[in-house]
Amino acid sequence: MNQVIVQRDLAFTYSNSSVFGTTEFRITPGVGDEAPDFPLVNVKTKEKLQLHDFRGKIVLLEYWSTGCGPCQPAMSKLQELFEAHKAAWKDRVEIVPLSTDKTLAPVTKHLAARGWDTMPQYWAAREKGEYFSDAVQIYVVHAIPHAILIDSDGKIAWRGHPMFAKDGEDLSTRISSLISP
Repeated sequence: MNQVIVQRDLAFTYSNSSVFGTTEFRITPGVGDEAPDFPLVNVKTKEKLQLHDFRGKIVLLEYWSTGCGPCQPAMSKLQELFEAHKAAWKDRVEIVPLSTDKTLAPVTKHLAARGWDTMPQYWAAREKGEYFSDAVQIYVVHAIPHAILIDSDGKIAWRGHPMFAKDGEDLSTRISSLISP
């Protein structure tokens, strides 16, 4: 039996699968930290990738799921951002919408129904069918939608709600500031 306890930005996992049990502590990767690597799958091509495959580019990683109500406007805004900047950001920025759905089938249908299949889409595959994907566990994501901006050196530059704009800084502004510091 596994139990996950999350307090602030620290996750504790306890497993009593052996006589002694095991305990695992994860601290949320924050701004300035190296972005942890994890496996992901391209929804359209089914190609298996690793986050580090995008190294050298600015990466906007956005967690979402088909059943998440607040994720839908955030994903719509992400699609608009992609369309508005795809020519200018072509070789420098990788937008990585990452579905946290348990299986891939509903993701494909949902993306097609919403018209969100023009930009690359990714799925956080699970090992052995556990509830949380590696990508969610590694980044200690508490709620979705959640965005993480990673600079071209693989360091976390920002993380938070993708629709949150403070002092005029939205995702577009944050990305642009990394392109031309």
